[in-house]
Amino acid sequence: MTIKLYGTPKSRSARCLWMLEELAIAYENVAVNFADGGTQAPEYLAINPNGRIPALEDNGLVLFESLAINIHLARKYGAAKGLWSETFDDQSRTVQWSIWAMTEGEPPIVRTLMHRMFLPEGQRTEAEAVAGEQAFRKAVGVLDGALRDRPYILGNTFSVADLNIFGVLGSNHRALRTPFLDGLDPRELQRVSPLELDSPPNVARWARQCGERPALERVLAMR
Repeated sequence: MTIKLYGTPKSRSARCLWMLEELAIAYENVAVNFADGGTQAPEYLAINPNGRIPALEDNGLVLFESLAINIHLARKYGAAKGLWSETFDDQSRTVQWSIWAMTEGEPPIVRTLMHRMFLPEGQRTEAEAVAGEQAFRKAVGVLDGALRDRPYILGNTFSVADLNIFGVLGSNHRALRTPFLDGLDPRELQRVSPLELDSPPNVARWARQCGERPALERVLAMR
């Protein structure tokens, strides 16, 4: 079995490294970094023509998009560990929540960070940052409702659905956050990215369980 994950732990590749660590299967992490132009190298563009990380090679299959990679890995290798449900309905919910994380969860995070940190100061608008925070809280409220009667999104077992959601919405977790936030003092971090999952109560409980998983701690150690 030959599995290669292209990317670095300080990127969205961390989501896939987390999945691979949960699976406890052999893999190679091939270092490709956007900061040094590695994602635009011809040999990497032959793997992922989008010029982004991560990308996966699994015995001849090439995939990009972090959450799609995780669904593939869970489906192929994770059923015995509870990471992939064998019921059709739960498989459909897994796809639904993974897409939801990217369409409802990630855009508010990007919007907030752009207007608090990444855009030139003259282009930043505090109203846009606040709107991002509000949209993030709305998404978190939807998630809280889904978790009102269950410990994890599909029921009693942590699965790839939880991993994908937390991999996106848990963007302030030390193992998942953008490296540009590393080194900020707590007050500045709270100002720039006040996107914590410490409330409402169902989300807070769920986020604590996801964030304390040993496999994610191993990803943190790779940074």
